[in-house]
Amino acid sequence: MKYLIRITWISILFAISISAIFVSCDRDDENNDGPYIEPRIAWSEILGDMEFSSLAMGADNIIYFAANNKLLAYTTSGMFVWECALGNNLESPVLDQSGNIYVQDKKCNLYAVSSDGQKKWEFKIDLPYSIGYKMPAIGPEGNVYIVGDSVYAFNSEGTKLWSYFPEEYHYFGPMLITTSTPTVGSDGTVYIVLHPEHQLDLVALNQDGTEKWHTIITDAYYCVGSITIGQDGTLYFPGETGDGDPHYLYAYTKNGDLKWRIEAPYLNRIRASVSIGEDGTLYIGTKASDAHEAVFMALDPDNGQIYWEFITERTHGVPDDIYVSATIGKDGIIYFSCENSILYALNNDGTEEWRITFDSLNGGTPGFSCPVIDMNGLMYQTVFGSEGGLYAITTDSKGLANTPWPKFRRNNANSGRGSN
Repeated sequence: MKYLIRITWISILFAISISAIFVSCDRDDENNDGPYIEPRIAWSEILGDMEFSSLAMGADNIIYFAANNKLLAYTTSGMFVWECALGNNLESPVLDQSGNIYVQDKKCNLYAVSSDGQKKWEFKIDLPYSIGYKMPAIGPEGNVYIVGDSVYAFNSEGTKLWSYFPEEYHYFGPMLITTSTPTVGSDGTVYIVLHPEHQLDLVALNQDGTEKWHTIITDAYYCVGSITIGQDGTLYFPGETGDGDPHYLYAYTKNGDLKWRIEAPYLNRIRASVSIGEDGTLYIGTKASDAHEAVFMALDPDNGQIYWEFITERTHGVPDDIYVSATIGKDGIIYFSCENSILYALNNDGTEEWRITFDSLNGGTPGFSCPVIDMNGLMYQTVFGSEGGLYAITTDSKGLANTPWPKFRRNNANSGRGSN
């Protein structure tokens, strides 16, 4: 969206009169030029030390996220509902169909919390370290699947149903077996990318924990982004190698056969996961590299051909890495954020619609959180930083796009379960 603004005394007075509720700035990137006015921030709640936590939203429009080692619940008007103290460094919450909330911490421990904020049960793993996003996935029968030192399945009451630890992993001893997180198909199949030494294993598990199939991938050995499931059951996920080597985005059939593989442009790593537009187009962002800025891409789902690239920019010397997946609104607008403190809104042709630069507001960055959108067009975004918090942003998107996977972990509940 571009505006040509004629500087007159009237326009200056008008700009001053709305400065309390609008944020404006100039942009001169290659996609757009000229000054513009950003959408209004409806409200914000400054909470201090935020976690790297994406939000979840229930059917009752209660918003859940992590801050200060607590799981928090807020209404969509910004009213505090409850808090529940759990483990340190909580990850992103997930909701089941009964309204229960599940969340892991950086040591992969799992906590179950009721919709009124009471801890129901926990399962301790206590790994000494963890890398990547650790989130449960919810199966069609309501079971909860996580990874840590094994792949685990629980029912909603906390009973462990099974665990999966491949025999070839016993050589390495108890360890974090993946930096990714599980995804569940509509038929209950559990998909996970594991990483034994110098390779990736794409594994499909039956609902009873037995192995359905697994495929060895030898040209990558690290995966942070989780699996996205397309309308036809195609599995999309990234894979990384070493510095200076190519990094990849893969598409596999639901039976474990390779459909296509592309190299990420400019030797950029991919840490995000794929989101899917209404026409099937795939959207994903990359980290920056020494040679190039981060890139947000649109791709052909049939062969991985890149339709267009949107180049982000580094601000104040801060990297512009894209870590989180895009959220696609019902009107087709694509939202994603960078480590450079900018939340972008793009049209589906790759042109920029608007942006918000959060470091001009409170020094925080939305680059580690994926937003949710309600049916009234309010988008909710957490911002990381010492003065981080929760923001509600007015958009024209009345909910999520009607696609197989319009956002991180597919829906506002972050279920991680496919609809195909």
